[in-house]
This record gives sequence, structure tokens and C-alpha cells, in this order.
Amino acid sequence: MNERGLIPDDDFWSSLRCRFTAAGLLKDNPIQFILIGGGEQKLESFYSSLKNMDLKNVQHKIWVPFDTLPELICHADICLGGPFGNTGQGKRVITTKTFQSLAMAKATIIGEIDYDYGFRDKENCLIVKQGDPEELASKISWCYENQDKLKLIGENGYKLYINHFSIDHIKNIIQNKVLK
Repeated sequence: MNERGLIPDDDFWSSLRCRFTAAGLLKDNPIQFILIGGGEQKLESFYSSLKNMDLKNVQHKIWVPFDTLPELICHADICLGGPFGNTGQGKRVITTKTFQSLAMAKATIIGEIDYDYGFRDKENCLIVKQGDPEELASKISWCYENQDKLKLIGENGYKLYINHFSIDHIKNIIQNKVLK
């Protein structure tokens, strides 16, 4: 941790800081967060932040076997795909966890990116401005209050994944370019 007790500024920690702050804003609600990953990062600041912010609504798993990830996603009400950190890189990428969640037909909250890949808020995903934990918390609250809409959003997200991001779709694009 740096001298002010903040998580360092890089893509991983910036996105995590946004999630922490949103979790803190929602800590009096019946909403639980399960965060997975960070095994290669220094986690002392992570655990210190959890303690300092009194975030009892956050669980952390350093690692889960890849073959158990679909089951965890299946049991989630929504998935946080990110990125949320408002960094240069974060505005140019779609995270693997976003693809995994869309492929599982789960309503997925993503950070707004600079390119239009077909993501539509409250249609095939849920979009928030990056670096804005209040907006992230508000979107999570919206999901809690509108659980009846999440299945359709997840189904539409799955269609977006199949039609734009799946291995078969990418394979067809490459084959068409190579065979031309």
C-alpha cells in the first residue's frame, strides 16, 4: 500500500478500487461480491483495504480451477466484466471475464469502452462509465431491483457473444480473409 493507504494505480488495482468503492456503497444491502483472481499480485493491500473499508459483503478467492468457473458464473445473479478502472488500456479492451460471462448468458456489467462492438446498455449487457464507483453501485442496485429483466439481458448478451466474439465467428472471419 502507498502512504495514503490506497491501492496502487494500474489497470488491475484501478478496476479493483472501483469495485471496492461500489461494494462499500452497497454494504448495507443484501448484495454479496465474490472476487476471483489476483494471485500474482501483492494482496496485502487488497486485504488491508477490505478490512479498512469494513467490507463484509466481499469474498475473495485467489484461484479457482478453470473447470469450476462455469459453475460459479452459473450461480451468480450478475457478473462484473469490467474493466472499471478508467485507464488507457481499460478503454481499449474487452476483458476475458466479460466474454466468459456473456458466453454463459449472464447479465454482465461492463465498463464503457471507446469502440462500438455492439454492446447496448440494458439490452445485451449493462454499461457503466469507467472510474465511477457510484454509477457501478447504482447499476448493481438497478439489477437487484430489476431481477426479472436480467435473464433477457443475459440471453441477448449470449447472442452478441455468438455473433461477434465466439471462436467459431473469429474462425470464419480468419478463414474468409485467408481464402480470399
